[in-house]
Amino acid sequence: MLSVVAVLQLTLAVAGDAPAPVPVVRADDAQPVVLSFSGPKFGAALDVGLPTGIQLAPYVRPLEWLQLDLALAHDGAAFGLGGGLTLGALESSFTPTLSVDGGHFFRGDPSGNLGSVTGLNLAKYTWAKQFDFDHVEAQAGVLFGWPSARFYVRAGISYLHATLHDFQASLQSATHDTTLTAADPTLTAIAPSARAGMMVSF
Repeated sequence: MLSVVAVLQLTLAVAGDAPAPVPVVRADDAQPVVLSFSGPKFGAALDVGLPTGIQLAPYVRPLEWLQLDLALAHDGAAFGLGGGLTLGALESSFTPTLSVDGGHFFRGDPSGNLGSVTGLNLAKYTWAKQFDFDHVEAQAGVLFGWPSARFYVRAGISYLHATLHDFQASLQSATHDTTLTAADPTLTAIAPSARAGMMVSF
């Protein structure tokens, strides 16, 4: 009888020193992991290039890889409005990018600038003082810098579509023949384009 009591006491003593059982968590009891979205980011870019001249472009970045912008530009003759999108790993410190932009420049007088480049006296032509055009660019580039301030360079091609306004008056003035009639012609061209600038995130 004493031996039975001794065995029970030894068993209870060992059980008292044993570690507590580890709870088992089933896979279906695990809570789902929710990824938080920080929301869109805003900022502004300032750049210079061809054919857009100087351009100020506020932008919104709704996704880490997508940036949408609107632009106010001046090409040395007139103001223009535009917009576009850029694709890339835009939150990284260095990334290649692809951009598509387009817009319209209102009527201006580029005769002085074109005359200095071509050496021609274009000021006497009415159409040279009433020049507006549409443009579309596709560019590849790189974006680099810090989270709040980044620099970029881009290069690609532009499609240009222009209308020569008051062409009939210019033709009559050049030929001294007021009986000539002509419609305003349109010009299209594909030309190289480039852009360099910086952007600041708010």
